[in-house]
Amino acid sequence: MCTTNSDSGKHSSQPERMAEQSILFLLPSVADFCQGLSPDNCQAVTEAVDVIARLRKKMVVNMLAIGDDLIKLREAIGSEHFSRFMTDLLPTLGISRSTGYRWMGFADQLAQVFPDPTVRRHLMMLTDGRGIVSNSGKENKNGCAKVVLTRAAEAALKTLPPLPAASQTAQESEQWVRQFVHATARARALDRTPGRSFDHDQRMIIRKFNRFARHYGPSAAEDLCGQLDKMLNYIVENCESPRGRLYQS
Repeated sequence: MCTTNSDSGKHSSQPERMAEQSILFLLPSVADFCQGLSPDNCQAVTEAVDVIARLRKKMVVNMLAIGDDLIKLREAIGSEHFSRFMTDLLPTLGISRSTGYRWMGFADQLAQVFPDPTVRRHLMMLTDGRGIVSNSGKENKNGCAKVVLTRAAEAALKTLPPLPAASQTAQESEQWVRQFVHATARARALDRTPGRSFDHDQRMIIRKFNRFARHYGPSAAEDLCGQLDKMLNYIVENCESPRGRLYQS
């Protein structure tokens, strides 16, 4: 049986109570951060913390919604205060500074591709951004990873009618977004067909090897190459598929 809050008369679910407890726990940190800020800026920070804390407690974190709220907060309090927010306060919400900036990049890219705010709002309601935007692996002039549309999202856009005009109703915008989400899912499933992702997988392997070499040094990279060479020779000699038995060194 559900219990009722005697003060408000409203039902309160366990996730909501957990989010409220988390926000109460963060209040001293928010108060410390807001010292020296104007009342308007302090209000903007408090509202952003409240929204992010509640979104963070959901089973699936909505990267787009959090990134969008961070962008709005930066516009409200200015770059200097925002930089301190990302360093001092955001990690207390369970989100690292780098992750916060990456999610901001996702939301920013979404705004460039879908300038209509109604379309973006429906996208954030229907998806958390996974499968639509991703890091390209390349860095922009600010040293941050460049955000791009996924191949599935690009393929979906080519199969759909033009983006809804601003004059269209919210219902028409939502219908277009649902078509886009479904088309993206179909394109992503097709991309998983064996052999379809060969070039992408090859680039990923090379990128990971480069990171390994930079981190552990050329000697370790050379040893890894030797181990890989043995594995490949074993596979070729025994005519086994790479999806077959794992090589045992």
